[in-house]
Amino acid sequence: MRAHLFFIKPSLTDGRLGREHDEPFEDRDGWYDHAATLELDPRETTDDTLEAVYYQTQHGRDDWTGNAEVRWVSGPGLRSSSVGDVIVLEGPGGRAVYEIALADFRRIDVPADQIPPAQTVPPPPEIQ
Repeated sequence: MRAHLFFIKPSLTDGRLGREHDEPFEDRDGWYDHAATLELDPRETTDDTLEAVYYQTQHGRDDWTGNAEVRWVSGPGLRSSSVGDVIVLEGPGGRAVYEIALADFRRIDVPADQIPPAQTVPPPPEIQ
């Protein structure tokens, strides 16, 4: 399963980062930057998959961008995922959008033509 993480743009973090949003997704045009793409083994439930994405994009002792599941990042020095950021899951059933909420994840009903587009991700480097 592929997951794309979209961060609230740095210019918009004041007042938007760290809180849930009531605005419909179509009213959030221009809010997000594609920050990372992860390839995950299938999980039992959607919530388990979202938890895995969140966990894999948190700084612990090491920078999360070096985690094995991370296939692409937009650049160095990325912050951890946070409330208000968006995860787009791609799987056999299509794509779905979720906002990271205070205690869980909230599915956002987004018309198919407004879901952030899938990104081309280069294959991982071959291990010698």
